[in-house]
Amino acid sequence: MGSNLLITCMLLSGFCGILSELALFNLASMLLGGTNKTLLYTMGIMMFSMGIGSLLTETRWFQKLSFDYFAINELSLSFLCMTALPAIYLTASYNPLMTLPAVIGYSFLIGILIGMEIPLILRLNEQLGLSLPKNSARVLMADYFGSLMAFAGFPMLMLPLLGLHFSGFAGGLINLILALVAIVYFKQNLRWPRLCFILCSFQVLFSLWLGFTLPSIKADSESRLFRDPVRFEHTTPYQTLVVTVDDNSSKTYHTRDHKLATIQSTETSRGLVELNRILTRHGYSDVRLFINGALQFSTKDEHRYHETLIHPLLQLKPEADQALILGGGDGLAARELLKHKGIKDILLVDLDRDLIELFQKEPLASINKNSLTHQRVRAIGADAFWFLRTQPIKMPLIIIDFPDPASLETARLYSREFFVLLSEALHDDGCYAIQSSSPLFQRKVFLSVRKSMEAAGLKPASMHINMQTFEEWGFHIGCKNLDPSEVQNKLQTFDYENLTTWLNRDALKASLLFGKDTFDGYENIPINELEHLAILDLQSRLNFKATN
Repeated sequence: MGSNLLITCMLLSGFCGILSELALFNLASMLLGGTNKTLLYTMGIMMFSMGIGSLLTETRWFQKLSFDYFAINELSLSFLCMTALPAIYLTASYNPLMTLPAVIGYSFLIGILIGMEIPLILRLNEQLGLSLPKNSARVLMADYFGSLMAFAGFPMLMLPLLGLHFSGFAGGLINLILALVAIVYFKQNLRWPRLCFILCSFQVLFSLWLGFTLPSIKADSESRLFRDPVRFEHTTPYQTLVVTVDDNSSKTYHTRDHKLATIQSTETSRGLVELNRILTRHGYSDVRLFINGALQFSTKDEHRYHETLIHPLLQLKPEADQALILGGGDGLAARELLKHKGIKDILLVDLDRDLIELFQKEPLASINKNSLTHQRVRAIGADAFWFLRTQPIKMPLIIIDFPDPASLETARLYSREFFVLLSEALHDDGCYAIQSSSPLFQRKVFLSVRKSMEAAGLKPASMHINMQTFEEWGFHIGCKNLDPSEVQNKLQTFDYENLTTWLNRDALKASLLFGKDTFDGYENIPINELEHLAILDLQSRLNFKATN
């Protein structure tokens, strides 16, 4: 019975170990960018320190092994897993330069304790009389099975229902339960029962305190990470969505019924209903959407971005009656397309169905003028890469409005292979436009997008505009049957000033002009390919001309 209980503990500890790794990686991806380097800082460091933890169990401190060791190890893991995410989040909000050391430090410490678990359970099972073949086979089996449970349960169940911080907290809670089981069931085998009782009592009280205050800690961190108060937050299977509002209220709203605090007050959230109420009652000057911590748009100037993305494309192909939008789940690009009565059918493909549904409902639907529920718009939740590979479509217009290539998931959507699929999905005279990062702050990223498109056989012209939020922002636009110079010539006139708030002929002409140093070193810019997502390396650093 005792050995079977330890095997069950191993199953759950294997679950918690992977859960900790995934939670740390997700938070680090949000704060540092989801690159291969982030894998090194989290899972890589953790795997390395697991080896150190395993090695430590052969030292003299573990010579006279008892069940106290396992209980204390689980209590320590419980404390670290519960505090890791809020501590790193607080660190990022108060001192961003210490974010990476905090991520590495927690990954290292948690890894050491996880690495001790298997050797400890193997030796304790041996004391209970389990033979070596059965012992090793069952312990490793339980660890691997628990890992699969975490890999499946984290994205499909825990993250959508609990959110990132409470998922990490739940892992620490399971470790606490394992420690309690070891202390109660194996109390006759404890060498230091008093110490175990004191540590366990402390951790129980601490977990109760943290469980009630975690939303407040998180809200305080967010109030420092974001310029305006966070009024709405929703975690989807793919990303964390945050809406901030510049208004005069002191209330914070959240999609889950936890209590979130601003500096002024604490109130139970009511999701979109409450967000709608606060916008209606107090009004607002600026609503902002953040995805995984990165700004996606501000209502203060998003019209500049979306007008530039959409209307020049119709100047190139005014007879188009269909359009495909890849990304753009907020419906703002669709809003601009709907201004053109000749467009009879708009197909929008965004990976995150939850994002689409949020912007189909008030109050967020008012920002896109209810474009996502318009009869001319069909919105589906699907991966854009998969969609272009599997759907035999031909479109006169394709608009690409993805987040920046700051992670593995988004960087592949700016690859040569993706642009080949884009070309195949266009009519022979079809036209396209894509947002392409900042030609000032991410100059090499901007140029890599263009060079990758050219490697796929496309012939884009480059554009840029000035914005208050993004400062200088870039796009690429083109048609399969036109050279860049022909595209630029056709954009010297603009027939849709009656449809725009900001974009006019002079602004459009100016958007096509660049300083001569923007394209310096273009021949050395790498092509972004699936085999080597070079754009990730470029995205991870600023690319001012002066720093090259």
